[in-house]
Amino acid sequence: MAKDREADKPLRADYRILKNFYGKYCPDAVHIKAEYDKISQVFQKAGGSWKGFFNGAYEHIVLLKQVVKTAYKMGHVTKAGMKEDHTRAGRG
Repeated sequence: MAKDREADKPLRADYRILKNFYGKYCPDAVHIKAEYDKISQVFQKAGGSWKGFFNGAYEHIVLLKQVVKTAYKMGHVTKAGMKEDHTRAGRG
């Protein structure tokens, strides 16, 4: 996959937050825009709201943290040094 400039130096606020969370909870993760979009989608489907997050609502902050950590543990976040796997949906 080509280098994703939006994920490297994000302009969108939600991408900046996800990049920060990746740094804290996913130390060897590769920053890929499609994965940011998927995590954002899961966060919202789980009842999270970016408006609530940016207003400082504790439950939205905790929910996003849980979504990011779970995605990392379950292998939905690409890790550095791993080959992209195009055979499985949602990965790579």
